[in-house]
Amino acid sequence: MKQNPSIYTAPTKNLKTFILFFYMDKKELLKIINKFKDQNILVIGDLILDKYIEGDVERISPEAPVMIVNKKSENYVLGGAANVATNITSLSGNAILTGFIGKDNEGRKIIELAEKRKIKFIPEYTFKTIKKTRITCGNQSLLRIDDEDITSKYFNPNLIEQEISKTDLIIISDYGKGAITSDLMKLLENKKTIVDPKPENKSLYSGVFLITPNTKEALEMSSCSEVHQAGEKLKKDLATNIIITRGKEGMSIFNKGVRDIPTYAKEVYDVTGAGDTVIATLGLALASGADLEQAAIIANYAAGIVVAKRGTSRASLSELKEQLSK
Repeated sequence: MKQNPSIYTAPTKNLKTFILFFYMDKKELLKIINKFKDQNILVIGDLILDKYIEGDVERISPEAPVMIVNKKSENYVLGGAANVATNITSLSGNAILTGFIGKDNEGRKIIELAEKRKIKFIPEYTFKTIKKTRITCGNQSLLRIDDEDITSKYFNPNLIEQEISKTDLIIISDYGKGAITSDLMKLLENKKTIVDPKPENKSLYSGVFLITPNTKEALEMSSCSEVHQAGEKLKKDLATNIIITRGKEGMSIFNKGVRDIPTYAKEVYDVTGAGDTVIATLGLALASGADLEQAAIIANYAAGIVVAKRGTSRASLSELKEQLSK
């Protein structure tokens, strides 16, 4: 699950954008989020099954100098592009998800979890399902085990084209596991597409409507050392709108000019999955008629809700309405 590398904590010091953020007509923003339930968003990307094992550590193994974890519980969560789809349904939107899984127990688990989350899931099959296993003790992460198949994968073009015709906007969630290829992006030409990018795949994103790198990704993709320079260069290189998510500094929008949007968060416990929340909310807001500035502000509110919760969390539509009504 993607996350922004820095913590959402305080609004920008730029007074103009601070005032813009707090005094924009919230009634207009509420009108936009009330349309979320009518939007059909197609999410394409790398699917991951996240497995969490929680246990206690009370002693060291006599066989080797390693901790012994006494397992207390385990659970499974939709990860990667599937977490973006989960965020969409949590906000009352309609998510159509397609990506690669194996004909294995992990793949069947993703199908089961997608059904529970009311996600319309159209699987493509490959050798095996990508799985990440995290072992924790209390709030302490002890170990992560990755079991993944990183190869270029090919979607059925007929299936993709059928789903594109039914959707209001397309989100590409690129985790660099092989689902996002030049063949796929050609199928999406002239469609309203937004991308949560992977720097090594920069060349694939030319001409899409919007890409949303975090600060680290933007600097890497642009070879710049300053975030505003990076945004301007990426906008020019890729001929697309850019929103850079900047953690505690909020977001910076690069389209016809440059606008800094401050963040919203009163308490911060965990930034896990915040990046997925941001792109899901941006997608729903844009499909509902928001401009980039309005969409960024709504996404900042959603991110502020999520980082105030522990673990991989999502914002609900009722929580978002409550924050916007204050």
